[in-house]
Amino acid sequence: MLFFIFSACAQSIETPKLKSESIPIENDTVKLFFVGDAMGHHPMISKAWDSKSKNYNYEHWFKFIKPHLNKYDYCLVNLEVTLAGYPYKGYPRFSSPDNFAKALKKTGFDLFCTSNNHSFDRGAIGLERTIKTLDNINVDHVGTYENKNIRDSIYPFMTQIKGHKFAFLNYTYGTEIEVEKPSIVNLIDTNQIKNDIKKAVDNGASCIISIIHWGEEYQIFENDFQANHAQWLADHGVDAIVGMHPHVVQPMKVIYSDHFKSKKIPVAFSLGNFVSRHARKQNIGIGIEMSFIFNDNETKWAHWAYTPIWTQEMFSPRGHFPLFGQLIDDICNDKNLGLKLNSNQKTELINFNQKTRNHLKGISEINWIK
Repeated sequence: MLFFIFSACAQSIETPKLKSESIPIENDTVKLFFVGDAMGHHPMISKAWDSKSKNYNYEHWFKFIKPHLNKYDYCLVNLEVTLAGYPYKGYPRFSSPDNFAKALKKTGFDLFCTSNNHSFDRGAIGLERTIKTLDNINVDHVGTYENKNIRDSIYPFMTQIKGHKFAFLNYTYGTEIEVEKPSIVNLIDTNQIKNDIKKAVDNGASCIISIIHWGEEYQIFENDFQANHAQWLADHGVDAIVGMHPHVVQPMKVIYSDHFKSKKIPVAFSLGNFVSRHARKQNIGIGIEMSFIFNDNETKWAHWAYTPIWTQEMFSPRGHFPLFGQLIDDICNDKNLGLKLNSNQKTELINFNQKTRNHLKGISEINWIK
């Protein structure tokens, strides 16, 4: 049973801890990179097992993406599994080996978003172990908390990127298993979000970005709730909105705030999957880059672009490999990149690239291969 929870409860306002302090650079550009759901289905766990080392190894899965992430100042991923320990399982109660998160960090992801419908799959113990594991590998994370006092002390999550204060907000429409107190999974609650935005502004955030788990699975267009809530977020002061959950790509649009007339707010309604092995073959998504310019104490969204991302399941080499759009073009043109694909697989990749490009027509595509 899925629990939809949109409660309205005010929270006390405390100052969140800031990750780092440095002097901001004027006339500067900050480039962010976002991907969607990092899943851990059971066949993925099986393929990660290395019989020689007697351990789980994911690092080589991301070898095609990793060289490009150093182009960005900060990279974000939605961690849609718990790190609850053994036994490791996929759907419907996800728990992946810790090495999955370690590999994502080594790939170049700086912030893990943990508020999603699978956050409480293994109960309070799983939620707490996930948090502790992310702390132990020294990676930023946002969205789930052991209790209210901890949440109040560190949320909104704020960090300095090139000296500019960014606040990242992370919420989900609900969870598969009802969250029991004192555990907290950030839920879509407009009263709470309004307080969180105010707290971010009061603590000097130059840029506020909402990463939100919403929408209907496998639907390629946003629904009315997504459109209305995106407008609400824009009207209440966020600078960008990035959506997760549907497991497919939904439109990228620019909306305008009723209260900040000159402000353009980019909304990516769903990034789809980053790495997955869905039974319905929805192993598809996009990565998006987003640039902000800081000038005269003003933050301005300047640019965005996307790349199609397809998870290719392989048996030799073993793994699930996220491939991006231009790389897919090269593979289908028979350039030797270490993956031997048959004609049916290549046709599938070509069709995915074309469908994604048609769906996002008018949006620039990232040029990683020059």
